[in-house]
Amino acid sequence: MRERDLRIDFLRGMAIFIIAINHYTGLAGELDVVGAVRIYTTSHIGWSSAAEPLMFFSGYVFGIVYLGVYQKRGMGMAFLKAAHRAWQLYVIMLFTLLGLIAFAVYPFGRPEIVEFLRLGYVLDDPLMALSRFVTMTYTVTFFTILNVYIMFLLAAPWLLPFVEKRPWVALAISGGLWAAVQAFPGFNITSLEGVYEFNPFAWQFIFIIGLVLGAGRYLEVLSEKIDWRGIFALGAALFAISAWKAMKKVADFGMFGMGDWADFFATPFAEFTNLEPLRLLHFLILMTFVYALLPASRRLNEFWIARQFMRCGQQSLECYCLSIVTCVLLATVVAELNGGLLLYLVVCAVNLAIVFAASHFVAWMKSSPWATPKAAAQTGSAASPSAPDARRAA
Repeated sequence: MRERDLRIDFLRGMAIFIIAINHYTGLAGELDVVGAVRIYTTSHIGWSSAAEPLMFFSGYVFGIVYLGVYQKRGMGMAFLKAAHRAWQLYVIMLFTLLGLIAFAVYPFGRPEIVEFLRLGYVLDDPLMALSRFVTMTYTVTFFTILNVYIMFLLAAPWLLPFVEKRPWVALAISGGLWAAVQAFPGFNITSLEGVYEFNPFAWQFIFIIGLVLGAGRYLEVLSEKIDWRGIFALGAALFAISAWKAMKKVADFGMFGMGDWADFFATPFAEFTNLEPLRLLHFLILMTFVYALLPASRRLNEFWIARQFMRCGQQSLECYCLSIVTCVLLATVVAELNGGLLLYLVVCAVNLAIVFAASHFVAWMKSSPWATPKAAAQTGSAASPSAPDARRAA
């Protein structure tokens, strides 16, 4: 059995880290928190966000795990495993919504949060809202990515025969659907609030790209073949994109007399909902560049901070769901206390620490400590993310 590629876990963990920061700072801005400042992440220096790596690497891990199930047990077992995972996520998503309302929204009753999260329907008609939420015809802010991931889990197994024999066919089918969305931007799923902010007909493409690459372990092949010239070219492309976006910000604010250049630096084809071409291109360049720079798994695993990101990446969906509740709760607490910049930054760090701690707790629970002798359980809890119990987190 090939070793787990811990670089994938590390990058998924980084995506959760960035999403938690972006959600917290965005909510603080909605609440007009005193001292709130923008904390710059990769989402602010390029066209893509942290949602793209989360979706891509979910597809990548799916390709590694589920192609093996398909080859050993057939399509039926592969679909059954995917359906089981979708059900687990479905239940986690439901409890996350209930926790969000019970602990972060209802106790404070801040109308800004209710409006931002689109929870007014829940508070006005809880039973009807819950019924529409479970049928995914009512979406709450931060939950749409979970809805579309559930859809992808149920649909992707049917592409595995193509992925095994003719991966280009799977990419052609997926890419054709994505291209149709680019040609007809209104082609989307509608919900109570309008259309899905993550158009599943577009975002499936990045998931399937990840699935195909994961099935062939192509990122590992890439890391072995790319040389410094390729890395330099990718870095130069990223620098040019970041410089272009920076100039757009300068022009938008009319700084240095560049207000008349705003239209010139406008960036078409980078819209979020339909995963437009420049957004997808930026992510693929960024992902390839960062992956190529990372050391091999054994070397990366030597660093304590890297292991924390890996653990978070292995429990990415659970950590993401928890971060929804903690971001809303802690941003609201900071707004209520009106404590200024220092409190704002300290609470941001506390939020990240909670998510990291939760990743360890979830991994420990998945190891079934109640069925393990005490000495073995202590050894397992101290093991690195490459231990066998971590493989089940995929």
